[in-house]
Amino acid sequence: MNLFLPRMAFKSYFEIIKYKFLSFFLLVVLPFIAEGQSRAVDKESVLRQDDWYKFAVLEEGIYKLDKTFFDGIGMAGADPRNIAVYSSRSGALPQKNLDKWDTDLQECSVEFVGENDGRLDANDYLLFYGQGAYSRKFENGYEILNSNPYDDTVFYFVVNKSIRAKRITVKQVVGVPTSRIRSFSKPNLHEESERSLVVSGRNRYGDKVSSGSSKSIVFEGQSLVAGGRLTLDLSLLSVSGDDDLNCKVTLNGKSSFDVNIRKRSKLGDYPEKGVLSIFNKTFSSDVFAGDQNLEVLFHVNSGDLRIDNVKVSANNSLRAFNGALVFDNSAVVNGEKVVDFHLQGFERDIRVWDISNPLHVQSLKVTNNIIIDSANHHLNYFAFDNSYEYKQVQNVQRVANQNLHGDKSPEMVIVTLPEFKDAASDLAAFRRAHDGLSVKIVTPNQIYNEFSAGRLDPSAIRDYMYYLYHTGGNKLKYLLLMGKTSYDYKNLDGGGTNFVPSYQTENSYHPVRSYVTDDYFGLLEDEDGDWLEGSLSKEETMEIAIGRLPVTSLEQASDVVEKIKRYQTSAQSVGEWRHRVTFVSDDGDSHTHLRDAEDISSYIYDNHPQYTQEKIYLANYTKEGGSPYQGERELDNAVEDGSFIINYIGHGNERNWAEEGVLRMDMIRDWNNLDRLPLFITATCEFGRHDDPLVVSGAEEILLNPNGGGIALVTTSRPVYSSSNKKINLAFNEHVLDYSFEYKPTLGEIFKRAKNAALPLQRDRNRGFILLGDPSMTLAYPERGVKLSEINGKKVGLDDITLKALDKVNLKGNIFLSQGVVDTLFNGEVVLKLYDKPFEQRTNGVKESVINYINYNNVVNSVRAKIVKGSFELEFIIPKNIDYKIEESRMTMYAFEEGSHVDGGDAFVDFSLGGTSDNFVVDDKNPEVLAFINDFTFVSGDKTGKDIVLLARLFDESGLSLSKNNVGQIMMAVLDEDEEFILVDHFIPEIDDFTRGEVRFPISDLEEGKHLLKVKAWDVHNNAGEGEVEFYVVSSDGLTIFDLYNYPNPVAGETTISFSHNRAGEDLIVSLSLYNSNGQLIFEREKEIFNSSQRVEELKWDSRLDSRNYLAPGVYIYQINVKSQKDGKNAKEFSRLVLIKQK
Repeated sequence: MNLFLPRMAFKSYFEIIKYKFLSFFLLVVLPFIAEGQSRAVDKESVLRQDDWYKFAVLEEGIYKLDKTFFDGIGMAGADPRNIAVYSSRSGALPQKNLDKWDTDLQECSVEFVGENDGRLDANDYLLFYGQGAYSRKFENGYEILNSNPYDDTVFYFVVNKSIRAKRITVKQVVGVPTSRIRSFSKPNLHEESERSLVVSGRNRYGDKVSSGSSKSIVFEGQSLVAGGRLTLDLSLLSVSGDDDLNCKVTLNGKSSFDVNIRKRSKLGDYPEKGVLSIFNKTFSSDVFAGDQNLEVLFHVNSGDLRIDNVKVSANNSLRAFNGALVFDNSAVVNGEKVVDFHLQGFERDIRVWDISNPLHVQSLKVTNNIIIDSANHHLNYFAFDNSYEYKQVQNVQRVANQNLHGDKSPEMVIVTLPEFKDAASDLAAFRRAHDGLSVKIVTPNQIYNEFSAGRLDPSAIRDYMYYLYHTGGNKLKYLLLMGKTSYDYKNLDGGGTNFVPSYQTENSYHPVRSYVTDDYFGLLEDEDGDWLEGSLSKEETMEIAIGRLPVTSLEQASDVVEKIKRYQTSAQSVGEWRHRVTFVSDDGDSHTHLRDAEDISSYIYDNHPQYTQEKIYLANYTKEGGSPYQGERELDNAVEDGSFIINYIGHGNERNWAEEGVLRMDMIRDWNNLDRLPLFITATCEFGRHDDPLVVSGAEEILLNPNGGGIALVTTSRPVYSSSNKKINLAFNEHVLDYSFEYKPTLGEIFKRAKNAALPLQRDRNRGFILLGDPSMTLAYPERGVKLSEINGKKVGLDDITLKALDKVNLKGNIFLSQGVVDTLFNGEVVLKLYDKPFEQRTNGVKESVINYINYNNVVNSVRAKIVKGSFELEFIIPKNIDYKIEESRMTMYAFEEGSHVDGGDAFVDFSLGGTSDNFVVDDKNPEVLAFINDFTFVSGDKTGKDIVLLARLFDESGLSLSKNNVGQIMMAVLDEDEEFILVDHFIPEIDDFTRGEVRFPISDLEEGKHLLKVKAWDVHNNAGEGEVEFYVVSSDGLTIFDLYNYPNPVAGETTISFSHNRAGEDLIVSLSLYNSNGQLIFEREKEIFNSSQRVEELKWDSRLDSRNYLAPGVYIYQINVKSQKDGKNAKEFSRLVLIKQK
């Protein structure tokens, strides 16, 4: 801020003072305000020094800490005058940022008996007022209590300071009382918490009270008197879907009234589970005068009732109960300046503390059971006498020094348990080294200690983020919550997985409107926080990016961190999959899900043509009986082969996609794609429910799969509607591919922008989408550009280019750095694919009407070439089988370096495709096709397991066609003359040779017995070739060895032990044991074989027992023991060898 202050001629001293004040305001105060320092903050935490202990208070009362307590925490020699107690106000923290109470622990006023001599003697003790977990609210002339939904415990901290501690002082009251008060309005609270109706939300409800049943709630310890009022506040749910609720409510059998609430609706896919209504009734207290208990009786005449809470404020005398009384001045507040209170039922030594500010308690003088105080505002008091039994604190524990307030704001915060800190530290070190981020790791308890006085409260995490964001000049960018959360804050249902809490809505009875979200922690503007759930009038945007890793163990946390590091650094993870987007859409619902997928697909094709698209639309795969087996297999292949993004749109639940179960938990657990991890977008219901201690959702399984799965998920934690799904899904896709060489957004930034952009259209429906993943992670965007420079001698960008069927095409291109300069250090490979124009496909119409959709993946050529010093050249012949209309088409290019994580990609669209070449060479020769199983040593007729990989070698002097334009001329495999598999996307061209290529295609769950696979291929002239392979599937429940032999045999030196097995692709441990003719073991050797081929040839033996001694000639028995490292299954097989004398 630049401010110009003019020179002035001052006429007086007062003008000088005015000018200096103006200068100070403009130069100091105004910038401070402009920087958003709207809330007072503490720059250092009191916990940064000295020895601290924390203890729990379970109920309201006066607590005593004696010498035994202080001796137990090492304060035996302390000066009692320096012993201090700290805490903050009880109850749930305010949600609105500007309503925050305290930003650190506050010192409490206490009384220390016997401290004056500076020694801690045997009879010395400390007294302090301990708050209840609830909060007090005074409105409409009476006080009500509100429970804390997060924690039933209030924590206090004790420390031996180096200076005098805060003590209770006597309150000075000026004035003469004008009236005597003998009663007050006593607040009572009954909260029911037996059930969570929808396993969601922060509130819980009582057991169901059915029609014809009654329930009684009794408030004891009353001393009801006449002359005032009794106010009843009820929060009740009608939970019957058949009958309206009619309930008679009776107080002490004397007064009654009817409660009527409509029945809950059963309409829709996700109907409400209850109808919540609030009732307020006021009665004359005269009716109840003399009663010592207050019974609220509910009798249900029709419908079903669940009680949320009952609050009663009743006119009570100022009479002690068990030597104590908590009361207020609600009867006269704001009415008179000074009044006196006449206390009753106390014994001797009455003491009264003003607890209106529980951190600054004051003592009042008591004379003849009477106290005098002002009444110009609402005040609370705690009176007790010599018979009062002081309460004892619980769960004393030491607190290590910490100073979150004093830390400089980092760019990233990881909140996790101490048990997971090793994994968090590993990720933090990676982010510092790989991304240059400053990272801070904190535990929830550390945050609670400074921001909520030790008690669990999600707002404490938000307040910490607010503090860092505003004191650090908005430097904070990312919050990672490393730990599973739970809807059950107090662990009432068991499970205990609320490791890092989330925000749960107040609505706890509607399956859709009740949800969990981490967005709350990113609402950091002053007016944010209390977002009025369900309201369409308030938009609050996230200021930082937030993600969660819902881990429950250090092993899980470490596995996910390793996946993240591998994804971002491993050379093994490069591949064309990084430029592939897979859409999966459910069928039914008048094709709503397919249409939504098509809208996003169209956007990607128009704006990011370098990304190929696979479409797994269930309307194409559904068979009789509702088993979309082919859809499952296509999805498995999309994961195993790799996809940059897999986007599912449709119905689902915590464990499955679609009614047909196109994705199930068993499929997820079997995925083994560690180097090809997709980002999953699941626009479906509840698949990402991560806050149920008793459920591990499909989204969690995907993220936590140590062998693969996904790198992150944008998913839903609750039921959602397709309309809101589409809005945020489209918003996310508009941002996720919006990158450049100069700017690559992190996953969290993308998610934050998408949610903020979609917010005006969705409001609270937006909040149910969550990011399970590291928000600071950058997705697998290309580091280099790939550009074509020439096509058949024509300069790209300068000449019009049209390519025709049977044209021989020569392409030249380069790899570019971000500045547009050729990267001459880049040496690797480039894969180029030529696509025909997009075309319409039709669904099969089995489940509902036929609908057309667009296929953008009509590849006709795929070729590969070496890159040398950033330049490459490619050659191929365009197939005859294309769409002959001359229109714009596209090529995609993907480049990578062997052994490097650096890759590049782009698309070229400035050309037309169509028509027939005027100059082509006639070719009538059929392609050569050779088929194998698992590896190229396979001999037709051999045995294998139920999961195989089909291999094929193909050759044609004109090149192979990949076109799908003619249904009868598509490269495919046929199993047992029945089931067809399209092989086009699994064709791997030979490098620098467009005439050759291979196919690798996995097929799983084959039945035992004999099978025949035929591979059919066409060349660019539409000549057909075919190859076939026969094989036998043996049981894969165990491990099977067959065709064991050694060669040469007889052995006169070295021999190779060879065998086949049914676990191709697995890691094996193979043991060789040699026995003499007497059965005596004379030799052993073990070898580990990784990614084993079906035929093992790696085990060799040189006829020696050790390095010096050869075995004598003779006949020997050898045993092979093979063990799978995947599941521990093993098998043994014997054979015989003859050892002859070496020449």
